[in-house]
Amino acid sequence: MIAHIYKRRRHRDGRLEVSQSYYARIRLDGEYVAETVCLQTSDKMVAEKKLMELVRDKERERAGILAPRL
Repeated sequence: MIAHIYKRRRHRDGRLEVSQSYYARIRLDGEYVAETVCLQTSDKMVAEKKLMELVRDKERERAGILAPRL
């Protein structure tokens, strides 16, 4: 399983630009493609909590406890 948070970085006009929001990268066991989700927060603790909620929801959807999101 892959589940981590990060801030996007890119070079623009020779300078390094860092996003203000945190992003999550999630891939459960058995999946081939990692999903990237914007967490819409600039606080790391809040981002970590949202990541854990996303992982928990994805695992419950996979187990059939929750209905899949569209």
